[in-house]
Amino acid sequence: MTNKRKANIRKVAAELGINRRAAATRLDAGKPPSIAQATKTSTSAIAATAAYAGPRGDAAPGVPLRELWACAAAGLLTCDGDSCGWAPIEPPPSGAPAELVERSRSAPYVQAMEQNNWATEARYALRQIGRDVATAYAESVRSGAPALCLSTAPTPVAIPEPGESVLAVDVFRTDPGWRSIGFTMSWPVSFQYRIEAGDRGFTAMAKGRRREGDGRTSHVTLSLRGRIDDAGELWTSAIDELWTSTPQPDAAGSGARS
Repeated sequence: MTNKRKANIRKVAAELGINRRAAATRLDAGKPPSIAQATKTSTSAIAATAAYAGPRGDAAPGVPLRELWACAAAGLLTCDGDSCGWAPIEPPPSGAPAELVERSRSAPYVQAMEQNNWATEARYALRQIGRDVATAYAESVRSGAPALCLSTAPTPVAIPEPGESVLAVDVFRTDPGWRSIGFTMSWPVSFQYRIEAGDRGFTAMAKGRRREGDGRTSHVTLSLRGRIDDAGELWTSAIDELWTSTPQPDAAGSGARS
């Protein structure tokens, strides 16, 4: 990391009152996609340093990430750098523009923060999976037998229903793929997790669904990808999120059939 980048991170952290990792994430969110979406990590580095580009798709939160960051820069919102979980600062700073205060408390902004916060479990989990894959790979390199993780079974077997959590600790502890990287979740989860691995690359995924206020169901797939280059270095990507939706059931049609 260059001295200029370190100075920029310290400045943003001080101005926004956030930790340096969150400040680095904010800076990376403003990079061109070619940079923000392909953050290199060595085998001992942490995948959590990759920039979060924000969700996309027809069911994604309606307020762009850059607008939430603008409110954060004005001291109206806070953001956790690891999970991109958002929260308003109360009371708002006395010097903040009234128009920006009103906008940050409006229904679209509140809904966008709530939707983003719903996926914090999956973002934390995928970043930890990235760390664990990197650690396991580094250990295999040191032992003289470089190898990536194994593929896993979908865990839990089915994607939890909206609003439900499933305890899948037995699968995490017994599945060869999860055991190969030492990853487990001992509490009920709201997403389904899996790893698809090959000789030189892997994709870790989390899938979940939530019921929206208008009756639609939002489906989200979060993906973290890694690959080994010709020099044996492990690269990991930023987390990618795709949100889609299905319409609410036709109540009238359902009634007619029953």
